[in-house]
Amino acid sequence: MRTHVFVVALYLGLASLAGHAAEERPALFADTAQNRALVDDAFQEFRRIADARGHFIEVNGINMHYLEWGDDTGVPLIWSHGYTSTGYELINVGPELAALGYHVFAITYRGHGQTKVEDYRFSLSHVADDISAMMEVLGLDRAVIGGLSLGGGVTTAFYDHYADKALAVVLEDGGADPVQARTERLFPSLAAKSDVGIIHEELVFDDRFSAFQAFSSYYLPGWGVRYLRAQLPCSSLGLWSGRMASSFPILMALCFSAKAPR
Repeated sequence: MRTHVFVVALYLGLASLAGHAAEERPALFADTAQNRALVDDAFQEFRRIADARGHFIEVNGINMHYLEWGDDTGVPLIWSHGYTSTGYELINVGPELAALGYHVFAITYRGHGQTKVEDYRFSLSHVADDISAMMEVLGLDRAVIGGLSLGGGVTTAFYDHYADKALAVVLEDGGADPVQARTERLFPSLAAKSDVGIIHEELVFDDRFSAFQAFSSYYLPGWGVRYLRAQLPCSSLGLWSGRMASSFPILMALCFSAKAPR
């Protein structure tokens, strides 16, 4: 009998975001014409990639979104993104992997981005089940299974339950056995919480730029600022100069409807 670990990170993250929004923290990105243009450009890039590479597939009662690069001649590779991210985190790597001979499927799993769910009481094993069901629908007997951070945990869970379907596993900064075991030990206390997975408040913004300001003010003061400085030739955090880092089209995928994801 498999042990299911509730994925509550997104719930907790959005609850914290709601709290920060209520505090009216100063926006890291000023409301300027230049910044609005950059956000609009990122959204257009998101739409271009979504139209060219995006698909939906029905698995286990959900409509799961994924991006695809390559064709049936390539080695199947299914990628699971990190915490609060989406399959768009692979937009710079997917084409290169396809050129190397892989058929890449970058999924956006339950409760993230365009893969909407009503019930947030799901586990890493549920996501692993979705990947297995996806393989059956697409006619894939085996595939390379990989993931970043929390997606590494999804990958480990997949291998736990479907080892015969894995050509290989790729773990990037996540999915190590000690982490997985520690997470599973939390199951009894999480399962006892009757409100796990329930979003009590939906965040609604006046426009897309306001949504971007709220999310960036929440995520960037920590690791995000250091990431930006490493990726961008920024003269200041109030105005971006140079090409946007790959994380921001991802962020716009979360904000594309001018509403925070539930």
